[in-house]
Amino acid sequence: MSDKTFIYKKAVLRGYSIRKNNYRPYPGLTKSTDGIAEGFIVLNIDRRTYKILKDWENTEYITRKVKVLQYGGLIKATTFVYNSSNLTNTDWDKSNFQQNYLLEFIHNEVPLPMQSKPF
Repeated sequence: MSDKTFIYKKAVLRGYSIRKNNYRPYPGLTKSTDGIAEGFIVLNIDRRTYKILKDWENTEYITRKVKVLQYGGLIKATTFVYNSSNLTNTDWDKSNFQQNYLLEFIHNEVPLPMQSKPF
């Protein structure tokens, strides 16, 4: 779908947590007063790819304008927040996901333009 190479940088989002989903192996991002969500920011996503990603996320997620900490400063970003009660109060186990679900998830779930995302 896209021959673009995306630039990913580590980032931290305060006030949100990455929680375990009751019904799926992938997590959901949710607002959390004391939360700290560590992940990546895509610095050069284009409109076409953003639309693909937004369509893929569908109504299960809502977008929020946020500020993420990256390189010691704050950067404005848009994130997808899980819009369902299917999340637990338990932090998501990234290692378990990487070992048991990541390859299948990338192959079956992730839109092609986003498949180069590092975990």
